[in-house]
Amino acid sequence: MKHRLYPTFPTLSGNSFESLRQTLEPYHHSLSRPTRRANAPFQWRVDVYNTNGLTVLKARCSDDWSFTYDGNEDNLGLLIPRIGRIEASLGNQTFSVTPGHALLAPTPLLRGMRFFCDNHENSMISLNVAKPIVTTVLDELSCDSMMYELDYNPVIDLSQGIGPTLGLMIRTLIAGICESQTWEHSPQAMKKFIKSVLHLIFENMPDQPAKQDNGQLIDITPRHVKVAIDFMHANLHRPLTVTQIAEIAGVSARALQTGFQRHRNTSPLRYLRNIRLEAVHEELSSPENQLGIGEVALKWGFTHFGRFSAEYKAAYGQYPSETVKRMKHSRKAEA
Repeated sequence: MKHRLYPTFPTLSGNSFESLRQTLEPYHHSLSRPTRRANAPFQWRVDVYNTNGLTVLKARCSDDWSFTYDGNEDNLGLLIPRIGRIEASLGNQTFSVTPGHALLAPTPLLRGMRFFCDNHENSMISLNVAKPIVTTVLDELSCDSMMYELDYNPVIDLSQGIGPTLGLMIRTLIAGICESQTWEHSPQAMKKFIKSVLHLIFENMPDQPAKQDNGQLIDITPRHVKVAIDFMHANLHRPLTVTQIAEIAGVSARALQTGFQRHRNTSPLRYLRNIRLEAVHEELSSPENQLGIGEVALKWGFTHFGRFSAEYKAAYGQYPSETVKRMKHSRKAEA
């Protein structure tokens, strides 16, 4: 039987770490405490509300603890610390989140969390949105890979940018679910409101800043964009379409367009045109080239010579014939 990420009870509480362990371990959590704090008192309380594809969890504890997660849920979490600090491991990265910030945490990437108290208290709110709702919004925005590839910065500052608006929307959701229960009377309105929250987040997620590993930049380009680029390079001579490239990359044409716009600041076909122009320029600039300009253009996928010549001029500030003349002039000068 597949468990939900969290149990469906209004309130859970206890006065020992062992009672928290017994509550959460059936839901794929392996709990631990710092060795130096193993015998310290431990109070905890969790309020859980499940409704219309959204789980709201309000948790408090009196000491540091951590858990690793080995479940197979496919939800999207939004973690908001209120007191103390949270460290969350998503994929192979760890993010520290303090009050005034929120963390977007896809459960397929979640490996575990650590909770650090401030003056013997840690308090947080977690919103977990069911996959069908998330998938609907991702499809609308053509962001297919967001649940599985961390190519964006998941930490949201609630004091700037979309933060104040997001904070207000979250408070409205929580008040209608946990306090007045007004959302229960209008499930469709609630679902639309949840989708609005996701739209606000997804449409404004900044790219993950480049990080370094032993002095080398880590490439955060999503897999489907990399696959598309490799396919383009291997098939420059063929008349490719966005649909063909998207099929090879395993995503929709809209998702491919969005991925290239976000990570290459251009469209797939413009990117293809640019690398074809680079190939032509490199060959025309080579002293070893024995082909005519038209033959080189055709070789690299350009079938309309007039359009090719204009695009080449726009890219390199000279016509293809001028590139050839300069190459021949340089070769004579060297001789």
